[in-house]
Amino acid sequence: MASSVPGSSRGRGRPVEIDREHLARIALQLFQERGYDDVSAAEIAAAAGVSRRSLFRYFPTKADLVWDRFEESLENLEDALATADGEPIPAASAALLMTAEQTPVLALTRARMQIIANHGELFSYGSSRLQEQSSILRSYLVGRGLAPIDARVVGSALTLAAFHGYIVWATGDSEEHPAVVVRQALGSLSLF
Repeated sequence: MASSVPGSSRGRGRPVEIDREHLARIALQLFQERGYDDVSAAEIAAAAGVSRRSLFRYFPTKADLVWDRFEESLENLEDALATADGEPIPAASAALLMTAEQTPVLALTRARMQIIANHGELFSYGSSRLQEQSSILRSYLVGRGLAPIDARVVGSALTLAAFHGYIVWATGDSEEHPAVVVRQALGSLSLF
């Protein structure tokens, strides 16, 4: 008889579809309870009822479990930029803010950002993902007439301001939506 538990096998043959978000939730819970460094991939797999091989098929590293869903944020940013109008830099900032307003499952996002804030390894790992966001912004800004160097600097500044807005939101005790703090962080760039 086939099992209906996500990630469990049906005997011989292929395993049942694994719920990627379920795996990430379990990992985040373990990381919060015991600390990122003290939880192994084997423990995550066991808690989720899947094999390590199945876990690594969806998440090649532990860091991927924390940075999960960032690609969705990049897609939202690209969609927002596709309809952005007005002056290029304020339009890019507004697109980042729209993306923040679409933040999925706030409790999970807060947990992810708290874990990232407490582990330099995770921040370093995510730098390539943040560079993807900067690149999207840079392409948009160049397409809107900014010089390549200006677009690179502005894209990087907007990316880091938004990211640190999330960090401040996640590590503080505010019950506000992260978009409120991201807006403040983006606004701080006008101080220069």
